[in-house]
Amino acid sequence: PDEAALVAGAKCFAYKFHTRTPKSITVNIEGTDKIFQVLNVLEFNADRKRMSVILRNPDGQIVLYTKGADTLVMARLAKGQESVEATKQILEDFATEGLRTLCCAMKKIDESYWKEWNLRYEKAATSLKDRQAMLDAVAEEIETDMTLVGTT
Repeated sequence: PDEAALVAGAKCFAYKFHTRTPKSITVNIEGTDKIFQVLNVLEFNADRKRMSVILRNPDGQIVLYTKGADTLVMARLAKGQESVEATKQILEDFATEGLRTLCCAMKKIDESYWKEWNLRYEKAATSLKDRQAMLDAVAEEIETDMTLVGTT
């Protein structure tokens, strides 16, 4: 339901998701198809309570997008963002009403940092011992200093 709501909302702003392959996502943005390369998917699990995807956008910029439990995402945001305090109040109001909330955040990633991090990610992903713990640890490294995008 969360993903469907995000896709429906994006469509209202002329962003139409239409193709997903294992290595790419194609989105029609204001009438023009844009292809985003999928570099990594950091899967949701009960311990992390969030998931992330790392994409290379059509301009070549690498971007991390994260969606997850509000408290966990908020704790990983970069300091000094204006909207964070107001968002915390809104989240508290929603929680008081019994609504389940998620936060979305993003971070631009330097190419050289991603290449270095990706070596650790690939090592964790192919490990035969403690794979999940290793994947969680490398995800923790990169899911920091993010910018709040919004809440659901």
